[in-house]
Amino acid sequence: MDLIRTKKVPTNKIMPSEHALMLRFDCSRSIVVSAYHRLEALGAVYSITKRGHFVAENFHNLIKPISYIIGAQKHNGVLKETENRQWLYDRNIVFEEDVYYEKTYDKDEKEIGFAQCFILKKYFDLGFDINKSLIDQLISKNGVNNTVYELKYETVNMYGCEKLVVIYLFGYDLESISFAARYVIHPDHFNIKHQEFSLV
Repeated sequence: MDLIRTKKVPTNKIMPSEHALMLRFDCSRSIVVSAYHRLEALGAVYSITKRGHFVAENFHNLIKPISYIIGAQKHNGVLKETENRQWLYDRNIVFEEDVYYEKTYDKDEKEIGFAQCFILKKYFDLGFDINKSLIDQLISKNGVNNTVYELKYETVNMYGCEKLVVIYLFGYDLESISFAARYVIHPDHFNIKHQEFSLV
């Protein structure tokens, strides 16, 4: 999974062979086959007979960081005093104890996104780094197991535009909401893909 998340194996490129993974992790072929079946069920990889397993273009059913979705190369976070919680209150979101920070996302030395992030203090206190992916860190701390996206066209006056689509992202652990974030993405880099499945 780390090879996919870190893009060490790019999309549509072949993953390590079953034999290579057996040697690397000193395990049986059935364990490797089972792991690949699980990744395939999640939509992270696809298989081509007699060729191997490949990283899926837009793997579904997995929580993905916004930085991954927009192709950001760098994160820059700054801890701040909370200026405006109105967008949280409008959605009936109240954190018992939280930490607030703002973040910019860069690609090719240019800012392509801005975020306002609230995270439960209990997760922040576990060595959280505001210059790294919020989602990846919370997943590693069992701090998020599902997310909700809301997209809304709003007045933002950013990136040369009066109005843009704003992404609201809310994450939940097993007990309650664990983070809330508001993202404004440069229109040249706004490309959200969505996939749903029928129960039939």
